[in-house]
Amino acid sequence: MQIPPPCQLIITATIATILTIVAHSAKAMLLIAPIYATIMLYAIINQKKKILFFTITAVIFSLIAILRLYQQNQLLQDHYQILSEPVAITGTIKQISHASLIKNQSTLLVELTEIKQQKSKKPIKTSCTVSIFTPTQKTKWLQESQKIKIFNIKLEQPAATSNYRQYLIKEGVWAIAHCTHQKIYAYKQARLPFIQQIRKAFYKTLSGRTRKLFEPLFLGKKNKDKDSLIVQHQCIQWGIAHHMARSGAHLAIIFSLFMCLLHYLQLPFFVRYLISA
Repeated sequence: MQIPPPCQLIITATIATILTIVAHSAKAMLLIAPIYATIMLYAIINQKKKILFFTITAVIFSLIAILRLYQQNQLLQDHYQILSEPVAITGTIKQISHASLIKNQSTLLVELTEIKQQKSKKPIKTSCTVSIFTPTQKTKWLQESQKIKIFNIKLEQPAATSNYRQYLIKEGVWAIAHCTHQKIYAYKQARLPFIQQIRKAFYKTLSGRTRKLFEPLFLGKKNKDKDSLIVQHQCIQWGIAHHMARSGAHLAIIFSLFMCLLHYLQLPFFVRYLISA
């Protein structure tokens, strides 16, 4: 069975991007260039135009991935001078995740709007995202999409050589903070955003266990409370834990295979795309 060219392009782009990210994480970026050069040299000598085309495509997507990783690394350097000193932060809660099995701790993913230093009168405007670790009892009355303010909190970044730093870069998180004794001030929310209203109405139709499966699978929200971990362990037992990863690569491959199968039904492209979507 021959894979259609559009699907081949998608698979090539996916493999090249994943290879680049893995090489960057393993600090082996210098190995990618010789691999691409060898394949291109082989294609040119043997006049394999198809191999040459897909190799050039892979190089382009690798360069895009490298550029994106460079941009994310540069973001960590923004406002570096204010790290590890007490500041006041204001922002909007993007996500609340709980971990009540091992310890009573919640993680707030907050998109900042401003940071104010104690010695400075003028706040710093920003759109950075930070992860705030705080006891669960502090988050009982908080909601996602709610605006909050915290005084006298220290923002930090992991060591440059740590794997956790690479994880934060991948997640687009600029810094982390621990909120233990500080009080979280929440602005009164007159009305939930439209997306939150839809999510809340949808949640009413789901049972507790179904909701714990829906959140990591479709929203990327992975709680570590007892019910969530039970669902995750059940997925491991059934051999479907990879669906919880949401890396996106498996979706591209499934979509490509679906398009390939529908190609042999002689259906119009629009119909095939609609069915696959």
